[in-house]
Amino acid sequence: MSPPATATQPTQTALVTVEDIHTYYGKSHILHGVSLHVGRGEVVGLIGRNGVGKSTTLKTIMGLVSPSQGKVLFEGRPITGQPSHKLARLGIGFVPEDRRIFKLLTVMENLRTGLDRTGVTDARRQELLDKAFAYFPYAVAKDVDDFHDGEISLRFKLVSGQLDQCAGILFNLKSNGDYLTVRFNGKEDNVVLWTFNKGKRSFVKRGSENVKLAMNEWNVLKIAVQGTSLQASLNGKLLLEYALAEPVSGRIGVWSKTDSVSYFDDFAVTPAAK
Repeated sequence: MSPPATATQPTQTALVTVEDIHTYYGKSHILHGVSLHVGRGEVVGLIGRNGVGKSTTLKTIMGLVSPSQGKVLFEGRPITGQPSHKLARLGIGFVPEDRRIFKLLTVMENLRTGLDRTGVTDARRQELLDKAFAYFPYAVAKDVDDFHDGEISLRFKLVSGQLDQCAGILFNLKSNGDYLTVRFNGKEDNVVLWTFNKGKRSFVKRGSENVKLAMNEWNVLKIAVQGTSLQASLNGKLLLEYALAEPVSGRIGVWSKTDSVSYFDDFAVTPAAK
């Protein structure tokens, strides 16, 4: 990446200033005298084809690579060459485009890596965690490793959702991520059986009739499994019967979708009598 690569010229001390940086990977000269200024509250985009140095510019600012020439300043203070963990404590963050995680950390610890930093209040940290959890469609019961025959029931309350208003029972969850779910969607007023197989979610069967549920009121969803036979009921009324391709065997839990906000309670598992 070569000049000109200058954002707005600062009229006061910029939040981030990059001055004439040159960065190499081995003998490859990647950045050729890049300069830019980012003011407080300003958004600056780097635009260019693959391989011209966009990521290298950000890594140089973040201290992940060191420039052979030039300097980087944060709030007027030189930070060139400082280790990235010290820059993180100053409030500088870097989000790589790939999807790497810290393999030795738990899911929660990975989520908190960008939150446990200076300037993030407890309330804001919890708000962001809640937002992250909303992207995951299900939660798995910890104490049931393999559900076969029996019943699963729960109480749910639909609270909000612009695209969907869903609450469901997750079952037959396999180690590869495949699963089945019986869910109610307040946007469609029905109980439906869905399957998730090899990364694709597919409709299987709809309940025998639509049921209108009021928001913010508790309801009971239940499934009963016996071999390949599946039955699903809502508030005590049988609405769905289906013959599965094979007997159920896997983890279980609760399921939701997209921007649904739903409350769950009284999740209960009753194994079939032997």
